[in-house]
Amino acid sequence: MGIFFAINPLFMLSGFFVGLLVGQTGVGGGSLMTPILVILFGIHPATAVGTDLLYASATKSVGTLVHGLNHTIDWRIVGRLASGSLPATLITQVGDDERGAKVLAHVTGSDVDVVAVPPRNGRTSTAIARLDARGGARYEFDLEWSLPRQELPPCLALHVGSLGTALDPGRASVLDLVEQAAARGIFISYDPNLREPFVDDRERTWQEVRSIGARCTLVKLSDEDADVLLPGSDPEEVARTLLAGSRTALVLLTRGADGATAFVEGQEVSARPRQIDVVDTVGAGDAFMAATLAQLSDLDAFRSGPPTDARALERLVAGAVEVSAVTCERRGANPPRRQELPAGWPATEQPVLDGWSG
Repeated sequence: MGIFFAINPLFMLSGFFVGLLVGQTGVGGGSLMTPILVILFGIHPATAVGTDLLYASATKSVGTLVHGLNHTIDWRIVGRLASGSLPATLITQVGDDERGAKVLAHVTGSDVDVVAVPPRNGRTSTAIARLDARGGARYEFDLEWSLPRQELPPCLALHVGSLGTALDPGRASVLDLVEQAAARGIFISYDPNLREPFVDDRERTWQEVRSIGARCTLVKLSDEDADVLLPGSDPEEVARTLLAGSRTALVLLTRGADGATAFVEGQEVSARPRQIDVVDTVGAGDAFMAATLAQLSDLDAFRSGPPTDARALERLVAGAVEVSAVTCERRGANPPRRQELPAGWPATEQPVLDGWSG
């Protein structure tokens, strides 16, 4: 009985109150209990934090064991979270051939789920990249894009782009995915990534890009895309036009060696790359896009919307520019994983330089 009366009833009441709130709201217990220990009981902050961590380690270990025994843990997602990657599903077409097997092995090896539909001709599409002396690429394509209609899986964001949004008949299925996502209010990003050999009517293509872009939260295009769409135009004016889309909150314009600019309503922010020795530019634009989406996920922007203040935009663009630069320092379309990036990424300082060397 002496032990019972030595316990402050407020401790018990506080524990009950915190447990009730955690159960009802999902708010972390540490964010509630630690301030209570400091404010109500006058416990030193360091002691309060240590006490709560020790208690949490015991309770969470038991909870983890119970969920593990009940098979209610998705260990693949645990692995992705631990490695810093984002859970993703790729919807595509892959042939039943050696190239297709290599593609699937590479993608699934990165813990990406794949919805792979065989093309009608049975062959995996190819793009042969030929590099010039400065690492720039020219492509030769052997493509078929006949993706049938797909049901959009549960997701926080949808990304579409490149030839998938341009080539018939599969284009219709991609646009249908965009419509499904827009109807659910899901974050949509779009990178036209145009290839001039596939643009036979510039005016029609420009209208199609504007139509898709208007349904998307984020549109990314390069200065080369702008020149394909509207030869001789100012890429910044093209970006501002796309920003006027009904759902569009952010447009990113990339300029290769001159960096990139973010456009939001009433704000334009640019970042330039550090100087590098260019080995290969293949995949640099895709690496920029992937880095952008990774940062937006970190910011919970798929739910809350892209950042709009200058400092956050500068950090976003600079982080994506850095990933693109690292990709250009490597041979092949070989973007870095998060752990391969400089310490503190994406808070990397980007010096203002004349450009990349190569």
